[in-house]
Amino acid sequence: MRILMLLFVLVVCTAGTSAEPSAPVVTFVSVDVAGEFEIEARSAWATLAPEVAAAVWPYVLTPRPITVELHHTAGFRTRTEGWVQDWGVGVATADWIAVDVTRVDAVGHTLSHVLMHELAHCLLSQGLRGVDDVPAWFQEGVAQNVAGEWRVRDAVSLVLGGGVPDLRTLERFPVSSDGADRAYRTSLLAAARLEEWYGPGVVTDLVLAARVRGSFGAAFGVVTGETIDDFAERFGEEIRLDYGWLFIITRWPTLFVIMALAFLAGAVVKRRRNLAHIESMPDEDQAEIPASRLWPEPKPRDVGGDDGSTVH
Repeated sequence: MRILMLLFVLVVCTAGTSAEPSAPVVTFVSVDVAGEFEIEARSAWATLAPEVAAAVWPYVLTPRPITVELHHTAGFRTRTEGWVQDWGVGVATADWIAVDVTRVDAVGHTLSHVLMHELAHCLLSQGLRGVDDVPAWFQEGVAQNVAGEWRVRDAVSLVLGGGVPDLRTLERFPVSSDGADRAYRTSLLAAARLEEWYGPGVVTDLVLAARVRGSFGAAFGVVTGETIDDFAERFGEEIRLDYGWLFIITRWPTLFVIMALAFLAGAVVKRRRNLAHIESMPDEDQAEIPASRLWPEPKPRDVGGDDGSTVH
């Protein structure tokens, strides 16, 4: 069995080769959607899909073909009824994508972002076939990261919203809009930090190792040298160190009052010290200042000219 796994790696994987993974063949199906949306989708696929494939697909073999359906909101909800939440605008299986082109702006991204996000899900689903313990934060975080959805404000707004959820609670995502939003933002931060710590090839390494070993948890230990729980704990600690001060300021409004009172007390103390210093000065140092230095004597001025005019 071990020999078979090694042969599998040599035949279908890119390790030790210079071959670049190819984007999957795509078929677009526009359902009552203006042609401009399909033009945008085709352009995004041609430009960005190879980059997404290079980021998550570790195999030489081309991924299975994918069908992309573009819908307006009503059609999307009918097509995905019962298995996509109301706030969702895209969904993917291993070889199928559906996008609500009407509401992509509502999630703060473009059609290109959503399409590449769902493509990443397709490739991860194909690449991790048979691996059942992949946490949701990895799937969603990687999809957001390779789709170019990373923004610093995602981290800040997450903290302002009440802190970073524990990754270990994100094996599955909440169904509420608010809970899911926080889970998505946390996953994005985790995927970005994973790449920062272990290099840009960590995702393909994890996909390949998980496929060979049949376990994402085991693959994570081999590739990173730590368990998923250890990574989750270290991630939480670093995020709190990086952004914890924002949480303190926004969650403790009285901190501003305390700071203002401290400045006021300091000003009062300084003024009292200055007055005490002046009162303790010897009499000779307090000589009377000539009035002429304070109020210069006014110069006489003319009130009339030789011709009888008045000077104003």
